Amino acid sequence: MTLGSAISKARKDAGFSLEELAQATNLRVTLLREIENGDFSHCGGDIYARGHVRNIAKSLKADEEEFLRLYDEEQSIEKRTMEDLLVEYNVMRQPIEARKLSWKVMVAISVASLGIVGIAQIIVSGTSTLEVVTPIETITPSQSPSATATQSPTQSPSAAPSAQSSFST
Repeated sequence: MTLGSAISKARKDAGFSLEELAQATNLRVTLLREIENGDFSHCGGDIYARGHVRNIAKSLKADEEEFLRLYDEEQSIEKRTMEDLLVEYNVMRQPIEARKLSWKVMVAISVASLGIVGIAQIIVSGTSTLEVVTPIETITPSQSPSATATQSPTQSPSAAPSAQSSFST
């Protein structure tokens, strides 16, 4: 026997309608109907649901401990995770499943990135700076000896051998 059917049977045996039981327990008729159907999701959590079951049992002059034992068997807390309990007591929200990117989106992002990098490369290579090459001055044989003397401050080629001969004696 389920808790909902036990409550329904006890209510009928006591001669109460759902409306009369709602008056006696200060619970909504829709909530009582859900409890009789075994749905405790709108009770506000496990503690409130246990309180409602205890309140219903007192109003029907039924065995509270038996109703609570049936509730514990059906709505066993041991089977529920901590996350479910936190959601039930409104401590946290129902976790939303993480979205996964499809491979099509990843390919589109990759192609777009490559296109942007390619366009940037074209723009950068099109605006390269031109280096100005300075000509190197070379001495040609047709230039006069006076021009070579003014270019190099070192001794003339004819003076160099005479300087070596004076040291060798």
